Amino acid sequence: MPRPPCAEPPSHVGICPTVAVSWIVGSVVGVTSTLPWWVWIGAVVALSVWIPAILHMRGRSQRVVWVVIPLLLAAGRAGSSTQTVPHDDLIHYFGHAHIGPVHIRMVVHRNVRGGLFEGRALETRSASGRWVPVQGDVMIAGWSGEPPVGAELEVCGRGRSTQFRGRWSVFVEVFDTSQVTARAPPSRAHQTVSGLRAAARKSMVSEPVQPGRLSSMVAAITLGDRNHTWRHLAAPFRSTGTAHLLAVSGLHLAILCGLTVFGCRLLGVRPGSTLLLVILMTAILMIIGDVRTPLARAGIMVVMAAALMAWRWRVPSGSLWSIAAVAVLWMDPRAVADASFQLSFAVVAGLIWVLPLWSRRISMPGAPPSRWWLAVRVSMTAWLIASPIAVHHFGMFSPLGVPATLMLTPLVTAVLWLGYVRLLVSWCPPLDGLVGWVLDASASWLWWSVKVLDLLPATPIDVHRPGWLWVVCVIAASVLALSCRSRWRRGAAAAAVGLCWVGLVLVGVHSTP
Repeated sequence: MPRPPCAEPPSHVGICPTVAVSWIVGSVVGVTSTLPWWVWIGAVVALSVWIPAILHMRGRSQRVVWVVIPLLLAAGRAGSSTQTVPHDDLIHYFGHAHIGPVHIRMVVHRNVRGGLFEGRALETRSASGRWVPVQGDVMIAGWSGEPPVGAELEVCGRGRSTQFRGRWSVFVEVFDTSQVTARAPPSRAHQTVSGLRAAARKSMVSEPVQPGRLSSMVAAITLGDRNHTWRHLAAPFRSTGTAHLLAVSGLHLAILCGLTVFGCRLLGVRPGSTLLLVILMTAILMIIGDVRTPLARAGIMVVMAAALMAWRWRVPSGSLWSIAAVAVLWMDPRAVADASFQLSFAVVAGLIWVLPLWSRRISMPGAPPSRWWLAVRVSMTAWLIASPIAVHHFGMFSPLGVPATLMLTPLVTAVLWLGYVRLLVSWCPPLDGLVGWVLDASASWLWWSVKVLDLLPATPIDVHRPGWLWVVCVIAASVLALSCRSRWRRGAAAAAVGLCWVGLVLVGVHSTP
């Protein structure tokens, strides 16, 4: 029997958010707990005996399975990734307290910024001069060059064992260019990807876009490219609470997909082919761009949504969010401690579940929805959820985050659209020059606007980093203030949010020497 149009997915999809939240909590428990990872897996095996009996029950008894089992599995997965050190691991070879000279052969994975890059160890040289095969993470600092991703290097320097957010690695400082030598070029796959990225960046930021700060900003917004000017470039965006506009995330992918859908509608492309093109454009962006947690989350959600829509299944956004969260944490459980993971998934969760409640509460029957007021609500929801997390990690926040986001989003959107359009018309010099000139003007206006906002008083406000208890209380009170139907409860929640922020600022003022 053919499937009816727009068939709803099976009923079990509704439990996806429960499983995802349990998995996130389990990852936190596994990363922070000192219990061995096999304790959690053993608990899962012990409980699995009762699963058939519980599945025959209804209501809360059955929900226990979807809460406890994912939590224990995630804790075991996170514990195994943070506690287990194989015998051939670099840290097992050097020890957790090593400080001294090291000689390592490695493959470059990522250029963090100028003079700092990371990679995977291949071999290390012992005291007898013999090369020993090893594995593990290596970070190199102090070298002036930027090696290509995938290149094999031989590094000699002063190293120390370090743990960063639950990840053991070796940090090596070099003081001379002769201490880093290339042993082998990148593989063909790496060369192809690097060539595509370089060609895309060259097409977007070539003349008439001004070299230097403007070209770096265009590359950062469109491709997530971060070079040696990243710190200087990101400083005013971070101070004004608009750093999310500079990092490639779901907003940027949505604009690219919107451009694809708009072009397909103009050309009369069928919906099925349009969805395939959306998947293709998402894959291209994830190949030529720097894939971090926000882009990985958005890419997973877009690809799954487009693929299921092609099969005429409408999947709730919450289920897509849940699958993306579990997928990211399965690949790297330690990502749960990263600010990018927490900010990305927390903000998107607020837009999926909190924003509709707020919109439904204030909606007026028969009144047409206002796009401007919707943009305000989106920015306010994102700011209320992201600011407490940002304060915990960075010790600063900007009260101008909402208005600054509303002011800069049109300019960022213009830079994105023009950058991607210029990539498509690079084969036509007249069109390429015209689009490049408009792109340069838009980027100049964006940089000038964010610098002006950065000059305003109270941008940013530096405070002491609060604990997670404060963060959870502020976010919970903010959600109640937005979504609660009772007027006095909304007022009490809003007052609690204000008191928490004022108290945090006053504590920072009084404790300043």
